[in-house]
Amino acid sequence: MDFKVCIVIRHPPYGTVLPAEAYRTIQALQTFEREVNVLFAADGALTLVESTDPEPIGMHCLADAFPDLLELPGVSLAVNPDSLERRGFSVDDLIGLPEGSEYILVDDDEIEDFMSGHKSVIVF
Repeated sequence: MDFKVCIVIRHPPYGTVLPAEAYRTIQALQTFEREVNVLFAADGALTLVESTDPEPIGMHCLADAFPDLLELPGVSLAVNPDSLERRGFSVDDLIGLPEGSEYILVDDDEIEDFMSGHKSVIVF
């Protein structure tokens, strides 16, 4: 997998289709055996917060869906802890990952380096 793609999710998990479309894009990229690193930043970091309950608005909980992507080869999940803190959360509030997996933590001053290591960057 020499073609690395960075998917940046920066929009909130509900109210737009963007995080859900990012999920579908990650699945499609895996069809072509691409290494995909997903970065949750800005309001997108809220996508992984465990306590979200979108059922009252008729949506599925995206926090439950994204960890399942780690079963695909070459997928990793990264989160910007500074984004969480600015919104009143911490990495302790994130949904748990499958055993043996962990989040990559990318601080504000590391985002540029993180993204520059990829052939393509797609922002949602």
